[in-house]
Amino acid sequence: MVTVLDLTTGHVVTKVSLSGKPYGITISRDNSRVYISCSNGFLDVIDAASNTVMHTYTISEFTELRGVAVSPDMSKIYVADYDFTGTGSNDGIKFIDTHVGNVVSIAALHPSGLAINNSGDTLYIAGTIGKRMATRD
Repeated sequence: MVTVLDLTTGHVVTKVSLSGKPYGITISRDNSRVYISCSNGFLDVIDAASNTVMHTYTISEFTELRGVAVSPDMSKIYVADYDFTGTGSNDGIKFIDTHVGNVVSIAALHPSGLAINNSGDTLYIAGTIGKRMATRD
């Protein structure tokens, strides 16, 4: 569940039901969409005007989605996918092409947080093991 809060009044506007327990959240640069990674392998996209889920992507089974980042033009969504089974076989960054909806894996071990720069050509990846951060152009 995601709670939408009006920061001017401090009142709850609404609550939005999701596909699973929310973990990571980001908003598009034009404020039209909210992207929420869920701990059960789903990524929900909320229409910010209506506060309803407009799309759900299935990323993978037996994993826990963490950080999420979206390209400035909203054509790419990146999700940190952490394999909680202990095998690490599904760990990595998942890339979603929003035009066709396919999910592609990008290698990165034990990702946690993600951020993308304003031009959309560099992805910053925070790892959960050790003190490290990687970039991907």
